[in-house]
Amino acid sequence: MKNGRLANVVAAVFLLSSLASARPRWTEQEAARWYQQQPWLVGSNFIPKDAINELEMWQADSFDPQEIDQELGWAKALE
Repeated sequence: MKNGRLANVVAAVFLLSSLASARPRWTEQEAARWYQQQPWLVGSNFIPKDAINELEMWQADSFDPQEIDQELGWAKALE
């Protein structure tokens, strides 16, 4: 039982010391300045036409690499 209590004390000390060294929340101005330095986000999400969600596209019954290649080829052609 003493080992369990010791482990709890050690965990609590570790947690408190990590919280004490944590940086305080940014001000709105700091957050805005950081955001202004970030590049424009680009990208897209892809789900093939025969998948109802992002998980189904990977299922053995519905995974179709040829269809995926064709649809991503269409997207590439739009560049």
